[in-house]
Amino acid sequence: MKHLIIAGSAVLLLGCSKNNPPPTSFTMYSAMQYENMPALSTIGFQQLDLINETSLFTSSTDESPDTSKVAALAVQAAAMTGVPACLDIEAWSYSNSALASTIDSFMTVIDVFKEHDPNGLGFYGVVPNDAYNWTNIGPLGSTNYLNWQQLNIALTPIAQQVAMFFPSFYTFDDDTDSWKDFVSATLSELHKYNVIKPVYAFLWPQYHDGTPDQYQFIDTAVWRCELETLYPQVNGIVLWSSSKVLPGVSNVWDPTWPWWITTQAFMAEHHIQ
Repeated sequence: MKHLIIAGSAVLLLGCSKNNPPPTSFTMYSAMQYENMPALSTIGFQQLDLINETSLFTSSTDESPDTSKVAALAVQAAAMTGVPACLDIEAWSYSNSALASTIDSFMTVIDVFKEHDPNGLGFYGVVPNDAYNWTNIGPLGSTNYLNWQQLNIALTPIAQQVAMFFPSFYTFDDDTDSWKDFVSATLSELHKYNVIKPVYAFLWPQYHDGTPDQYQFIDTAVWRCELETLYPQVNGIVLWSSSKVLPGVSNVWDPTWPWWITTQAFMAEHHIQ
């Protein structure tokens, strides 16, 4: 754990600077699914149309896109004026043997969706492809890193056609340096697409499953560091949570959660409303 410097209401994590220029605009979106959540629109959160993959598959045994279902979802999205559409499709493989088929499936979804919703869509963790954390791709220049870069190049047709990007930066531990390396690597890959489109980063205020602290709420200093790191680099943050009741933690909304108080302080200091 990094050392903390506490001065009044400001909490700084060493190695996590707040001295970055502010973005021209910044939006907070809620895709959280805690029970008994209040309407967060009254405190500055915007709505996100998060579409689950199962709603567009042909059937429970056929994971190919059903164009009629995709069209219907696009019509619904088009009626939600000003609400970005993010499709969460994680079932399709990125293996060498399946990659061409996967790209074709994504392009089919894009083409059909855009016919009915001219505002377009984005995909959760697709371009650049979500490597989950730094240990999966680091160090820079390693075989894993180069393979990840090659995959991102192959996914360029998708990057060219989406309207926005939704990279995922979930938390696996309190190593903020490695987390920031992962963010930098991912955004560097995104910039290689040479397109100017909004970037909305997914964050989950709980530690990822499969980690020693899985499902526990993130340490507030680490959480604030993540918010401040992303603030000057993206157009907004999407806060997500699982709808499942996870072991070891309550899924019922609690406005006194320390991470939530930290989030509100972050938004107030940056005048996000």
